Amino acid sequence: MDEAKGVGLSEKFLDNIINLTGDPIFVKDVNFKFVLANDALCTMLGMKREDIIGKTLVESLPKDQMDTFLRIDRMVLDSGKENINEEPLTGKDGNVLTIVTKKTRYIDENGSKFLIGVIHDITERKKAESKLREKVDELQAANKIMIDRELKMVELKKKIEKLEGGA
Repeated sequence: MDEAKGVGLSEKFLDNIINLTGDPIFVKDVNFKFVLANDALCTMLGMKREDIIGKTLVESLPKDQMDTFLRIDRMVLDSGKENINEEPLTGKDGNVLTIVTKKTRYIDENGSKFLIGVIHDITERKKAESKLREKVDELQAANKIMIDRELKMVELKKKIEKLEGGA
């Protein structure tokens, strides 16, 4: 394969890989406007790509979530330090998801800064962890009842032995 063909194929190749990735991927400019959104992000937000690209989505998300996203975006763009954050995200149909977002800064050859983000939806894992915690709490409560019962039985045995010995 000659170099020109490799370069021509690489953009389509990269586009296909980004869109076939199961986790949402996005790129924002310094004004927090999306310049790239993969298929998974569109699905998560329940929006078409053309409704995401060139926009900040400020009007599409609850203010507290948007404030958090923008604060972290600014911090990463300014400092260049990678950020990994667990946060809520209101997705399509108003469902609140628990996501982990990894954000990094990219500076192109012209010195323009971009924010690159990858989102991992951990909603189901968090629900499972919550159910597990509930079960552990139930087991601990049952265990306490059993231990208390056992201690009372020992105490009663001692009283009975004392009564029988004194009779």
